[in-house]
Amino acid sequence: MQTYAVLSHKKNELVMKKLFLAFFLIYSSLCFSQISVSNNHNRNTKKLDTAVFNSFKKTETIFVLPSIINTETYNAILKEYWKITPYQLVDYKTFKFKNYPGNKYSFVYLDTSIKTIDKSRAINIYIYANLDLFMRNKDLKEKHKDKWFEKKTDIARVLLFPKNDFLKTLANARDKKSDLKKLTHENDVFYNFNAGYFKNYIQKIHQELTKQNTKNNEPYYVYENDFLPEIKNLATATLYIPEYLGLKFNGFRETNTNKNVNHIKKLFSAYDFEYRIVKNSELNTLIMENKDFYYAKFIRINTQRFLHIINAHTGEIIYRKYLPGIAYNLNSKHIANLNSKIKKAQLQ
Repeated sequence: MQTYAVLSHKKNELVMKKLFLAFFLIYSSLCFSQISVSNNHNRNTKKLDTAVFNSFKKTETIFVLPSIINTETYNAILKEYWKITPYQLVDYKTFKFKNYPGNKYSFVYLDTSIKTIDKSRAINIYIYANLDLFMRNKDLKEKHKDKWFEKKTDIARVLLFPKNDFLKTLANARDKKSDLKKLTHENDVFYNFNAGYFKNYIQKIHQELTKQNTKNNEPYYVYENDFLPEIKNLATATLYIPEYLGLKFNGFRETNTNKNVNHIKKLFSAYDFEYRIVKNSELNTLIMENKDFYYAKFIRINTQRFLHIINAHTGEIIYRKYLPGIAYNLNSKHIANLNSKIKKAQLQ
């Protein structure tokens, strides 16, 4: 969830900033995790219900995805990594839910919604952007049939991190659903969405869904803090750092104050191993070429932050850290924690 505050033109800036910060704190506890596989994508998440999972396996999954990635690339990824259900890839411009009625279908759908709270001194705007996997609720009572989307059966979710440059544009499109959909489907709006990232999301979600057939079918969500033994590989492997980790967000001004390689170097002064700073485009190419390496991913959802280390070849998240506290950015102590876990894994 991203938050953007618009000041009423008759009110002063100082009051707006105070209100913006207040709402930032109040709503931060309602956010969702970056990747979740569950019927309930929040901090009280539950494991995926067996009956729901069995129903899901009988569906055909309809993928409705941003057109910034071409159809051939999407199909190549899904053909190789999506085995759990048959699927179709449908253009968002022609897609309509009514064309896929009943319980024969599941959906992977980019849902961007914007909610506003109009206070006397500011309009507070909350931007939600998620790539969701879900089905219709077959037990939904008839009186709720026309509101099925709000009561859908969730299966998995990827939370998307809108680029700061688009926040005002997204906010301005809040009353025009067609404009909002076009913006999010035809533009490079998110820090954490490209072909390589999508490939790793599909791999990870598929891994977790496959576990539903085993005893290891616990819910998966990133409020957990853990690491896999595989993290010890970072003692000798180069960790790739996307440039956007160098962004510093200013909560009062609602801006990113820099995109500075030197800032990343400062952050990683607490890291004792090799790393390399790369552009998102280069990272995408390496993932799509099936290179075997690890990369860092940072997600900010209001004042909640998450740091992940991902195996680019398998999509596995080998380190996940929820960063609590009222703040917006990474700092060196977070990297120091990663550093300590690598050393701990070496000793195990």
